[in-house]
Amino acid sequence: MHWSGGYLGLPFVALGRDRVGLDCYGLVRLVLAEERGVALPSLTEAYASMEERAEIAAALSGISAQSPWTPVARGSEQPFDIAMFSVFGRPLHLGIVVQPGLMLHVSDGHDSRIEDYRGAVWSRRLIAIYRHEALCPSS
Repeated sequence: MHWSGGYLGLPFVALGRDRVGLDCYGLVRLVLAEERGVALPSLTEAYASMEERAEIAAALSGISAQSPWTPVARGSEQPFDIAMFSVFGRPLHLGIVVQPGLMLHVSDGHDSRIEDYRGAVWSRRLIAIYRHEALCPSS
């Protein structure tokens, strides 16, 4: 079975960080920890609810603005890269690349699933793709 199969159908829970329920960042955090041994901070202290869009956007922007994240050129993404999306005009959603063009993600009202991020729904919202330094080939 493909690694992503073990993450399908996990329920959305705001600020969730485990298999009982998670938000989009919680899913990214869980996958990178379990599949690649990459520990990410919890960020649960960064915002109290999903309605705090400015706080969520700041937390997610903070991740992308600093190491250990490296921007990846579109078209050269790989499994376990992180795709960041705009919602309500702010960077509010993350997905994890399963293969180029497909992401695993979870959102309010929907269990975790795989969707095409190059399709009509997500392509116009795609802000950037990032790779964690632990997943970059050594130079």
